[in-house]
Amino acid sequence: MAKRVKRVHKSQSYYGQIYTLFPKSQHGMASQIARLIVLSEDLKIEKLGAFREKKTFLDFFKNPDYRRHYFVRRAMLTFKELHTVLKQLEVDDDFRRVKVKMSAEHKARWKQAVRYLNDNAEAIRAARNVTGGHFSNSAGKYVVDELSTDLHGKVEVVWKGDNVHRINLHFAYDLVTLGLIEPRATGQTVSEYITKFLGILHGAFPHAERVMQAVTETYIIPKFRGTY
Repeated sequence: MAKRVKRVHKSQSYYGQIYTLFPKSQHGMASQIARLIVLSEDLKIEKLGAFREKKTFLDFFKNPDYRRHYFVRRAMLTFKELHTVLKQLEVDDDFRRVKVKMSAEHKARWKQAVRYLNDNAEAIRAARNVTGGHFSNSAGKYVVDELSTDLHGKVEVVWKGDNVHRINLHFAYDLVTLGLIEPRATGQTVSEYITKFLGILHGAFPHAERVMQAVTETYIIPKFRGTY
């Protein structure tokens, strides 16, 4: 019987004074890099929550899709903010000097990320405006107008001893799905829209990771090491 080999990840840590990353004399660039760092870490959580198919401790329902859709809605808002950050950094004179120091590979990946978010900004904006990064008034109105009379829901009351421990409104998933598809094009099926939109989000995560890698290796680590 073949022996299963466990993959071991190696890591290397760098330590430095955080304030050196955000010089007040370069306030515009510094504030955007602060946003970029936070958004990058947010996306790691949102990616895991949106695309992990197996059940987790976050799943109160048998179907993990409600949790997945929640993180999809959060990721839409994060990518909208990330797009704004990249646009501001692109025109910042101080950051242009950082880009000069990037490797050719990092420059190419940065350019690809900006192009990808530019090309898909409208699709993300339209979906995000409906759900509001959560579930907006517009989404609620759309659900009321479009809800099928044939759709049935389930309410689950979970007891712990003699007390109600939790109430699960399973049909919330149906409301979320309906609200999410409101911006789809005329004639486009629900399945086509969701598949296309999830594909856009799935493609955006690697670009976000590469952008953060470029900034980390070119700016953050050298700053911490005092070699920038």
